[in-house]
Amino acid sequence: YSPADNPSPINIYGTTKYKAEIAVREAVDDHIILRCPKIFGVSETNCVEDLTVSILEKLTTNEVVGLDDTTERYPVFVDDIAAAIQRLLDIDARGIYHISTDTPYTKYEFGLKVSQIFDVSGDIVPVEGSPLVERPSGIRLDSTTLSRLGIDITPVDSALDIIKHQKACSFRKIYSFK
Repeated sequence: YSPADNPSPINIYGTTKYKAEIAVREAVDDHIILRCPKIFGVSETNCVEDLTVSILEKLTTNEVVGLDDTTERYPVFVDDIAAAIQRLLDIDARGIYHISTDTPYTKYEFGLKVSQIFDVSGDIVPVEGSPLVERPSGIRLDSTTLSRLGIDITPVDSALDIIKHQKACSFRKIYSFK
């Protein structure tokens, strides 16, 4: 999907995000809207648990990690989102932009990648069938405009390696969650 395409949300979450976009566009002429797919990274708050951290926590406590292997998403590294926002502000950009990786992952595939990059073994099992909430699958947002502006999007493997080595993610913090 390109930024010029009209959204057609399939669930209440998507509908709410789209209504928020409309409200922003109607209220502010010089707006920036950055549409993001599944976001991953490390959060410093206890409000939202990142999928990466959730997987690592379960693997390091020997829990079975059941992850959806049906819905494909294009996860994007939170640091790339921050960098994109900064760049768009720096150049006084306006309008709607998309940010997305080029490779789709199910949560199960993402979990296997996390296990591999962090070198943490455990029992990750695919969960097939209907998810609890209907989500779009295989929807890739076209990030061409951001690429033309010099905004790079880190591949998932590289982003997970960065997360592994970020100063805020010390050995103790990554591998000890209690």
